[in-house]
Amino acid sequence: MAMNENGNETRSECLVRMCNEESDIETIHYFECRKTLMEMLHDRGYNVSESDLTLFLSIVNVSPKYEVLTANEKQNLLKYKVEEKQLPHMLRTDAIASYYGLEKGQVVKISHSGEMFNS
Repeated sequence: MAMNENGNETRSECLVRMCNEESDIETIHYFECRKTLMEMLHDRGYNVSESDLTLFLSIVNVSPKYEVLTANEKQNLLKYKVEEKQLPHMLRTDAIASYYGLEKGQVVKISHSGEMFNS
């Protein structure tokens, strides 16, 4: 176990331990995305601290919210004279589809919020 100068567990060790112990898929995805982003910034010559990245991600959180509809919610949606084939389609290779483990026929509600979307 890596320790910092104060004898405490390092941040990265703590995150790895937390991901392994809790095995929460959201935590693991968050950690992997954050690690990838830090590596990409470093590869491009940017020296960004963890705290700057955290602040940036909390301020500029413009990613939409994805919610997989249940079978009942899907049926309620289709009551509005909309056929399933009229709904937008997503490829199986789409990052969102693989992240949520979506399968053919599932419907996803996408919600945007913030000043950019006036909601």
